[in-house]
Amino acid sequence: MAEYMNHFVSKGVQNRTNSNIMTWWMTNFNMPVPDITDATAWTEGYGPVTYDSAGTSFDLSSFSPGFEVALFSTIWHWEDPTNGTGTLHQRWLYPDGSTMYDCLNGFSVPINTPVGGWTEYWYSCNQGIAGWEINASGNYEVESWSTGDGALASTKTTITLSNVPSTSQLGTSKAGYIWIEGNDLCFINANEWKHTIIGTDLGYVDSNKTGYMWIDNLDDLHWIGGNGNKYRVPWKIQQFASTFSNGPTGETYAGTDKEGYMWVDNEFGYTHLSYIGHNGYKFLVGAGHYPYQVAY
Repeated sequence: MAEYMNHFVSKGVQNRTNSNIMTWWMTNFNMPVPDITDATAWTEGYGPVTYDSAGTSFDLSSFSPGFEVALFSTIWHWEDPTNGTGTLHQRWLYPDGSTMYDCLNGFSVPINTPVGGWTEYWYSCNQGIAGWEINASGNYEVESWSTGDGALASTKTTITLSNVPSTSQLGTSKAGYIWIEGNDLCFINANEWKHTIIGTDLGYVDSNKTGYMWIDNLDDLHWIGGNGNKYRVPWKIQQFASTFSNGPTGETYAGTDKEGYMWVDNEFGYTHLSYIGHNGYKFLVGAGHYPYQVAY
């Protein structure tokens, strides 16, 4: 009987069936996650996805606090004649060996493996840069095991994270500030960190209009930079229900009469700007990378 666990720490994943991509590498905390769990093309030992830039060493020198880093995925595998109930455990560990986060802390699953067959479970858990998550450079660990009828001994993988930025917060009195700095859109997010959005340069308009911000009829947020040029946010997300539990539970329609409302949001990830678009729906933008493409 073969039984094992596979670990993958990756910048993102892509479902093999529906091709949906989710990237955590340098994206804003807890952005909505599309359906990446379609299991119709499950691959033994890997689960329903392919793993983008899986590794054990990551350089975070270009990161800011409030950005996600990586997704930790575990595959638990049993072959016949394993039957009964297994209890799954999965967690991230700080360099000193203490628990950073329990992704699974005793989750019971049935194991009913047919003769000549196999049973697998897949679970994933992301972590980012924050005082309560990844907060310093060092050798972190990810760990998985199971107990019960499908007991599997603990397996750990060391993950080296270098050049982790400071996670110091600016204080609650600063959260909510939004301004133009040079040619960039800056804000203090709800987790009290300064984030900077570098826009797409659309050319010169008027240096006397520096600081103007508006929403166009394509639902894009624009502003005028210090050089008088017009800039557009590099990406936007019309809010939708996340397939991970720590994201939004659905879209938000405020009405077209609310077009142009903009605020520092204190929902789910606490690190993004929100606004009401021309179509009346809530949009999310941020300083991190767009999450629905391969990491860069």
